[in-house]
Amino acid sequence: MTADPMTAARLEYARGQEAFERGEYRQAVSYLAEAVQLAQAATPLGGEIQTWLVNAYSAVGHQQEAEGPLSGPESPPRTWRCASRVIICSIFSRLPACNDRLAG
Repeated sequence: MTADPMTAARLEYARGQEAFERGEYRQAVSYLAEAVQLAQAATPLGGEIQTWLVNAYSAVGHQQEAEGPLSGPESPPRTWRCASRVIICSIFSRLPACNDRLAG
């Protein structure tokens, strides 16, 4: 592990994104949860990571956990949440498995 928490957070975040895009949602949850802890939830990076974490939780069927990061006292500002939903919709639309899940 690196000495700088933000560097470590970015590394875990990248791993989480890659796992998510490969459809390895449980692994993505693990990486992204660690990244949020390292980056701190109330930072811009932490807010961005939380958005990915919410979607990873949703992908594995953990809806209650998915609601948690974006509704707590350290949740990112509303504008981040709105912008992140646009990004996530864009990502989901590129994944064939997600398109099938959204359509059915």
